[in-house]
Amino acid sequence: MRQNKTPLFDTVLAHAKNRVVSFHTPGHKNGRGIDKRLRDFTGRNMYYMDVTVFPEVDSLHDPQGPIKKAQQLMARAYGVEHSFFLVNGSSVGNMIMLMSSCQPGDSVIISRNAHKSAMSGIVLSGVWPIWVQPKVDQNLDILFDSSPEQIEDALRRYPEAKAVFVTSPTYNGITTDLVRIAEICHSRARCSWWTRRTAPI
Repeated sequence: MRQNKTPLFDTVLAHAKNRVVSFHTPGHKNGRGIDKRLRDFTGRNMYYMDVTVFPEVDSLHDPQGPIKKAQQLMARAYGVEHSFFLVNGSSVGNMIMLMSSCQPGDSVIISRNAHKSAMSGIVLSGVWPIWVQPKVDQNLDILFDSSPEQIEDALRRYPEAKAVFVTSPTYNGITTDLVRIAEICHSRARCSWWTRRTAPI
């Protein structure tokens, strides 16, 4: 029997095709509340796929059906034990990484160009940030990314650090050598490393 490779998409699509009357969020009610100009541009069908939490489509808070199956498929694709879908972009993930991987008072090496959600994670988790200042290109007026050498130096000076937080690519599209940074972190048994991969807005 062929395994379904798109359980969440198939479930939401099937729900949309049924044209179920919406008595739940979101407030546009299957596109009825959308400005006609936008609805004409996007088409009506996509709004039937904008649904909330109910048994048919599963729940991110306690997945039991298609979301759970989709998360298991993603974990297998990435070769990890578990995968969790997030809402509100990667900002929630940044906070979760800090709150779930560190104890209050732990030190984390983090670049000054990190997203503000990482700052929220620092406050919420009670960790102690060790800042790395990326170089600034004075001609282009943009920040470079933290280099492997900067990360290695910070780990040498602060061996108590439990994690390294790197943003790559930056919002200006600057990347760093993540493979080398991962190698540096993995060479230190106590240190985890994370990267926030940004996407253009």
